[in-house]
Amino acid sequence: MKLFRYISGLFCWAIVALGLTSCLGSNDSETVVTNHYNCIITAFSLEDNSSVCSGLSNYSFTIDNYGLSDDSIHALYPDDGIIFNPDSLPYGAIADSVKISVSFASPDSAYLNLYGLDGTLGQYAQFSSDSAFYFASYPDARMTLVARGGNRKTYHIKVNVHKVVGDTIVWHDYTDELWADMNITDQRTDTLGKTLYWFVEEDGQSDKVSTSLLSENSPTEWQPMANVVVSDGELLDLATLYNWHNRLYAIGKTQGKLLTSADGHNWEVACNDYTFAAILGNQYRTKDVYGRWNQDSLNVIVKVGDAYHFAVSANATDWNVNHQIPENFPVTGFTRPIWTAARSDYGNLTSRLYITGGLTASGEYVSSTWSCDGWSDNVKGSNWVEFAQDELPGIYGASVIEYTLDSDYPKTFWLLHPGFTASGNVPTHRLFGKYYTTLYYSEDSGVSWHRLSRYYTQYADNTQIGEVACNSAFFDPQSYRMYFFGGRRADGSFKTSVWGGQLNSLTFDKLR
Repeated sequence: MKLFRYISGLFCWAIVALGLTSCLGSNDSETVVTNHYNCIITAFSLEDNSSVCSGLSNYSFTIDNYGLSDDSIHALYPDDGIIFNPDSLPYGAIADSVKISVSFASPDSAYLNLYGLDGTLGQYAQFSSDSAFYFASYPDARMTLVARGGNRKTYHIKVNVHKVVGDTIVWHDYTDELWADMNITDQRTDTLGKTLYWFVEEDGQSDKVSTSLLSENSPTEWQPMANVVVSDGELLDLATLYNWHNRLYAIGKTQGKLLTSADGHNWEVACNDYTFAAILGNQYRTKDVYGRWNQDSLNVIVKVGDAYHFAVSANATDWNVNHQIPENFPVTGFTRPIWTAARSDYGNLTSRLYITGGLTASGEYVSSTWSCDGWSDNVKGSNWVEFAQDELPGIYGASVIEYTLDSDYPKTFWLLHPGFTASGNVPTHRLFGKYYTTLYYSEDSGVSWHRLSRYYTQYADNTQIGEVACNSAFFDPQSYRMYFFGGRRADGSFKTSVWGGQLNSLTFDKLR
């Protein structure tokens, strides 16, 4: 008797299970309970057609049995399902003459009706895997499955296509000249928190600063310029401006003191024990040669007598002066220092610093990238390695952005906007009959730089920007926008406008 009850229970559970079926594609986990499981589509794809786009069959389609993925369709057809490709076909694809593959249970019949935007029925056919359908010409496509008992289920099929070219960088000039009435003799932009500080030197006699909030909107609204106050009346060497530990640091232009500010407006002396020549960036907390953790430190160059030395400090007050710098190491005009975190999986056991270009103490133009991984002879901040360049000329005042081509691999595509060359020119090149300010890129953290137009022609069209160098560059990871502030024209005058670019594909929702 107990055995009979056990077998009967299993039989009942089997009957219930037949009423359960998946209602979404393989990428989803939703389950729907229905008595009409033989009207449910379980898989949908397009067959390859190179005239539409390459790899057409690789585009995944989601099957939404409840129709909740599109409010406008669901409002008109609350009982219908929706089939769509969340990763859109590339810009320019025309999904006509396309064959489809569909999997479903066991309907009595399946029909595919295609309507034009005006509601006119353009194509009507009983579904066959050999039939070609015209989704672009008739964008309102509906597949209806009819069961033997008369029950039916309709799906609206949406073949999404990108409306803009994904693989291109769109460049914009966001503002006109902001302070055209000022005689600007130097400028630099940096951040404190979410605030941008735009510093200018006017007439070579006074420093001023304006602020703007850095947000998802382009920073085009700036406060009126205000005076910068330094405790000993010193001018800032704006090329040395650097953000460290939520304070701004810069070197005094005439006396070489290290100056600091918590608000960008009021500056005080952080250290006057040495003659400071350059700020090399932050060496983040890392292990020494004995495996012990050390504090992060600010790396600089100081001048002792007639020689330049590396120096480090954990508080910007007490300094350890180390080895003399190499003869071909830049002391000014290099790119804003970039740091990368330790990556043990890549063999990088310490964080690293990178700078590119600049001028040596003897006035030679540098094209090399220099990198520091922290330690040499157990002395922190002195292990700098040179990476010579083949394509990049010697440059002064270049700027680098750690850009992104794929959101899964952030900050792996570095873009370099050039400074001036030894001839005093802004590097330009000719492409399609037009002259462009030359951009360079690196996919190995600046170890090697290549001309962007040579390998990524679709990104290199920045003709509307004009010939300008020595700007301040920043990347907004929220909007994937890169910004370039100000800069210097080939005739030596300063530009006070904001321009930048954004890779279109980074604005698309990515299929996960």
